[in-house]
Amino acid sequence: MVALFFGDFMADTNTINVVAISLATKQPVMLMGSLTQNALHIIELTQLPASIPKLRESIAKLRTKLAKAGRDVTIYTEDPTGLLRDCGYQLRLDSVAPADSRPLVSIALERYRALTSVNGIQYPGGDNSAYRISDSVINIKLNDMGKTVYEVDWANIKDGTRIMLLLIYGAMCQGPMQADYLRRMFAAMDAGASAAKASNGFLAATVGYDRLQQSKFPAAAQPGETL
Repeated sequence: MVALFFGDFMADTNTINVVAISLATKQPVMLMGSLTQNALHIIELTQLPASIPKLRESIAKLRTKLAKAGRDVTIYTEDPTGLLRDCGYQLRLDSVAPADSRPLVSIALERYRALTSVNGIQYPGGDNSAYRISDSVINIKLNDMGKTVYEVDWANIKDGTRIMLLLIYGAMCQGPMQADYLRRMFAAMDAGASAAKASNGFLAATVGYDRLQQSKFPAAAQPGETL
């Protein structure tokens, strides 16, 4: 049974609530977190059953409970089996980000290091032992474009570390055309529009274009889709 502390998820529209699920770990795991203006809050790490039918049941119950609790939460799934393609946005940390030319894990690790340098990640009870990244499993180098690339020893990385990186990517490194990203961006813009009215031609044109692009992207992944 998945234990959920809904009170820890933020109801503020400026907060991004994320659930990350990975089957690429030694044991299927789920991590919940909330991104506020000041920090990324890691809420709970949970082991999941090593069974696709039971995983589907757990995810379905999770969605139902979140909906009843009125929590706005996005689910990201790392699923090398391809059997959970309809269970949230599909991400693979070892896949290459089209706009960046680096693996997703490099982008997530870059953000993790930046957050860590300013104590920008809050762990449950202040204990980061399940998520700590050892230097021995990371090799840092520059690619041909001069960007930092992180080579990861996946066989020796902790499950908590991998799922945390997936959570970081989902919460903080989303592409600008992702539906949830745009919805929150437009909500913030609309909140400020009452004061500024933001009616100049350039803004109206660009927002219109972006909203058109947003409409082409689903709010949840469809079968066979990878983001």
